[in-house]
Amino acid sequence: MKRRKRLEMEASDDRIELAFISKVQHGISTNNIAKQMGVSTRTVQRWLALRKNKDSRYWSGQSNTRVRKRTFGDAFKCRIVTLHEELPSRSATTIHRMLREESGDKTPSVQTIRRYLRESGLSRAKSYRDKNYLVFEREAANDLWQIDFKGWDLVGFLGKLHLLAILDDRSRFIIGARWFMTDRDDHVLQLLRSSFEKHGLPNQILSDNGSQFKNPVGTTNNTRYARLMLALGVKPVYHRARHPQSKGKLERWFGFVDSSFMPDARKQVDEHPGFSVSDFNKLFDRWVDWYNNDHHHASLEGKTPAAVFSTDPRKVVRPLQADIDWNKWVLKQDVRKVTKQGLVRVNGNKFALPDGFAGRLVEIQHRPGEIQVIHDHDVVSKFAIPSEGPGNEAISRQINKDGYLKFHKRAYKIGTKHAHKIVHVLVTKDDKEMQVFEGDRILVQFAVDEGKPY
Repeated sequence: MKRRKRLEMEASDDRIELAFISKVQHGISTNNIAKQMGVSTRTVQRWLALRKNKDSRYWSGQSNTRVRKRTFGDAFKCRIVTLHEELPSRSATTIHRMLREESGDKTPSVQTIRRYLRESGLSRAKSYRDKNYLVFEREAANDLWQIDFKGWDLVGFLGKLHLLAILDDRSRFIIGARWFMTDRDDHVLQLLRSSFEKHGLPNQILSDNGSQFKNPVGTTNNTRYARLMLALGVKPVYHRARHPQSKGKLERWFGFVDSSFMPDARKQVDEHPGFSVSDFNKLFDRWVDWYNNDHHHASLEGKTPAAVFSTDPRKVVRPLQADIDWNKWVLKQDVRKVTKQGLVRVNGNKFALPDGFAGRLVEIQHRPGEIQVIHDHDVVSKFAIPSEGPGNEAISRQINKDGYLKFHKRAYKIGTKHAHKIVHVLVTKDDKEMQVFEGDRILVQFAVDEGKPY
């Protein structure tokens, strides 16, 4: 009995020594030491206190500090300061990523970069150590996704762009993310389709109560999003109104996008007049790939989101196997009533249908460059229309010598540097915004009522 007790004591002593080594020599945090040893943080703190207790055999007679030799010279510090002064809104994380691209793995850590910025009087970071956070997360990867629009951002001549993103609740892995010119529900379904095909189905998806996800009034939720989730066996979950904290992980990631991606992205757009929304998304895809595979997340014990998402032994695996007519779900659809003259009106245009449909309800399915009129699951007619981009059906105009574009009895200020240019004008489907194209890129975007009547 005494021998077993002595062995248990020796094992306990070994754990205390291991805690000392982990803290003092390796710099592991107290919380992580507690998790690794399966004890409480208070227990680890009590063990570490023995190092300062003169009555303890662990007393070291010196403070629990270690001096680490700096391996980075003044050249790195000067480069960090230069990158920050070049674009003051650059975060330490962004600077770290840029230095890694330049110098490989021999790069100062994000914490070191923050210290250099503080020492140079360039840091505007606020301390959050006094705040307490309650962390909630699913136990398995791919169990719950969070989805939301970020809200529009003004990006140079590209105008207002809307970021839609899907995040895995357990791993913080970005399932899919893309910038759109509008926040329509068909963009939601397009991104979900590619996400389902690549990563399978989650058990649940958490969203807000926006009209893209849930009916704003009434008790019956009959949106395309809700009906698609029902067809696929995915449960839609909605957080309570005016409580974005329910999607806190995604909201914080949006903040990270603002601090880490947007400053340099805006600079790229300003310096490249030929930049399109597609180019902007390619730039963003590279950043998301870095975030998923190379960004070591503090909330994931220093692991990357991709590592947690792919190696979680409890990961939910539900391949997309349902036979889905994606055109029915992804393409924008409306219902119209045919007039007595056999006409149907779409986006301000009138189209004549064959005889026999006067007074009937038909379904309008919007496709790139055309619409299809459907009745009782049969395609009645097809009509060519301008798509969301310049095309032969877009209206051509010439900017006058004063830099103004005249369109629908209104004058829009484009700028004298574009005087005499031939451009294409396209009004969006909601008739609220107009886009001006030069070639295949957006030159500028206006609200329709911004122009001055003439």
